[in-house]
Amino acid sequence: MVNPPIRLIGGPPRNALLSDRDAMDFRSNMDTAVVVVNSMIGRYPLVFSIGALRVIRQTQDGLLVVPHLTAVAYSFWEVGPTGPGVGALTACHLVPPFDAVCRAESGAWGTTRLNAKPGEQMTVLKDTDRGSVVADAAGTTFYLVVGLRVSPATALTRAGFTLPFQTRLTALPFRGVLVYDGLVSGRPVPVRGAQAARLEAAYEAALAAGTVITGLIPSASAPPPPPPVRTDDLHAMSVPQLKAHLTAMGVSASHSFDKVTLVTMVAAERLTAAARRADTGEGSANAEGSMRQPVDEADLSPSEAAAVARLRLFPRRNKTAVIFKQVALHSGDDVAHPAAPHTVAVFFGGAAPLFSFSGAAPVPTTAELLEHLLDAVNRCRFVPELVSVDNRAAAAAVERVTRHAGVQTTYYPPPSVEERMLTANTTTAEMDLLATRCGAML
Repeated sequence: MVNPPIRLIGGPPRNALLSDRDAMDFRSNMDTAVVVVNSMIGRYPLVFSIGALRVIRQTQDGLLVVPHLTAVAYSFWEVGPTGPGVGALTACHLVPPFDAVCRAESGAWGTTRLNAKPGEQMTVLKDTDRGSVVADAAGTTFYLVVGLRVSPATALTRAGFTLPFQTRLTALPFRGVLVYDGLVSGRPVPVRGAQAARLEAAYEAALAAGTVITGLIPSASAPPPPPPVRTDDLHAMSVPQLKAHLTAMGVSASHSFDKVTLVTMVAAERLTAAARRADTGEGSANAEGSMRQPVDEADLSPSEAAAVARLRLFPRRNKTAVIFKQVALHSGDDVAHPAAPHTVAVFFGGAAPLFSFSGAAPVPTTAELLEHLLDAVNRCRFVPELVSVDNRAAAAAVERVTRHAGVQTTYYPPPSVEERMLTANTTTAEMDLLATRCGAML
């Protein structure tokens, strides 16, 4: 995923490329995004704040929790302004002026970052005074990548690997350089002999030609960032004030939400409202011409009202989520094909589905989703904090109903390359055991 690059050779040595302040800002963006996305998927209840995340990062469990949530964050980042994506919500959690800094620096990370395609790995060639030399899978394009504390090359050598070495990593454009997120993955493959010599010669040729890439700029086709909304007032509000604010916006907040979740909900409502105004003005029609969904409980159909009444009968458990994802089959060319018949897997806290069902159409109807949401709630005997659906229109239709039971429904995006690679190399049992140790009640 590489967009038109900035090619710069020369400049200050590596220790001046990313200052301590820059490193703190980068880590603040990433940590906030991880906490926000965890609140959106309800996976690890103990990851409820940046402080809690940093504690878990120091444990053995953190070796998988942080990569997993970071990979999922990239998935939600790719939703971008139509989501709203993690980038916009992360900015909403930062106090001014850092919210504007976050939007400016990380708003394009969903579409503009350096990583390898599925099934491919990049080669970390060596360290230089301007960062680690990283080659693409073909060995024809070279990048200089820096780290927060240590470079990717230093991280690998400290782990006992001898460079050059093939691995997977993700680097993000930040303050004019490429910063790797601190995570390496994939199947380690040493590069030796003639192959290593060819890479070294190709890098020297690229260096002489001035084509080594040190930064990325967003593609001209990337969607524009969402309109900024005011969020500085949210941080000063108490939990009761945030609940009252949500109620005034037409969202039920009668349950025991924590402040992180409440801020996320209010910010998402404001972003959605701002995007709607930008698209359609203050009228009653959506951009494609359809009528907007009614939000008053009196507008619900009898079956929808009955579903709300049944959801209200169960106790609520914070930091949990029900996720509806269409089951897809992957062919040898790595193209996903929907399973037949139209099968939807229902996840409730675990890495394995709680159950699956077959729909009558490619996209499940609101009635089908509500029916199986109630089935999941009946099985687990509590109501989740969140519901996610992997179809944007279906998620909006369900949100119209579940919001009256104090349950937020959001869009669950397709997995990023990082998420696909992580889940392909991690067993379901490992993920479930990890979630249990991090507070999930499976």
